Amino acid sequence: MENLAKISDVAKIFNISPSTLRYWEKTGLIKFGRSRHNNYREFTFESLVALCDIILYRNLEFPLTTIKQVKYQTEKELRQTLQQSKENIDQQISTLNQVKDNLIKREKLLQEFNGFKQQKIKRKSIQLDTIYHFSFKDKEAVQHYLSDPTCAITIYAATDDEVQYGIFLDKNNRSVLREKDSFKRDYLYGLFWSNELGETNKVEFMSYAQKHQMSLGNFICQYILSSYDEKKGYCHYFEGWIEIY
Repeated sequence: MENLAKISDVAKIFNISPSTLRYWEKTGLIKFGRSRHNNYREFTFESLVALCDIILYRNLEFPLTTIKQVKYQTEKELRQTLQQSKENIDQQISTLNQVKDNLIKREKLLQEFNGFKQQKIKRKSIQLDTIYHFSFKDKEAVQHYLSDPTCAITIYAATDDEVQYGIFLDKNNRSVLREKDSFKRDYLYGLFWSNELGETNKVEFMSYAQKHQMSLGNFICQYILSSYDEKKGYCHYFEGWIEIY
């Protein structure tokens, strides 16, 4: 193997880094002989075939610990290893498909949000579902929030600065923050925002209500998304449902 005298030569041929080859050798994944004359690595045909096997299994997404074991496995054990690896790949594909679906949802949400920003505050009728208390100590609720942030609810009190946090969930034993509306009722509806300075556009809703002689209750805000605004800074945007009395 006189044309492959250096580890850099081998690395170049197999399109991997010399540091990767050294690491594999250090961890015992592959073993190269050493010259008795200068202690340089000797790349024999057999060692390069072994290297091909390692790269093959790496391309099959085998972890290094598994590759170490493969050379000592029987045909039956190797079949089981391949099956397990295939199942792992299927799981990864399923996870990536879910990630892709979530990306598509976010893209659609952004498209809808651009249109939503153009809408003006208006009166709208809806029957809001039960809102449960949200706590980061509640693992199930946190996981639900991570999978769909639009389930998150922030309720601003009409008369003071009190803020409560809730979540839309299926019926459960959690404490209720706000009972489901017993019928469709009118709300003052529009885009609500808050930023890191604690500023909001609450006054816009209050002004609208005053102009139309409305008495407002709590601000029920369902999360949409967060993004940066050149004037307001980093903002959280919500669908605002404000109780009308």
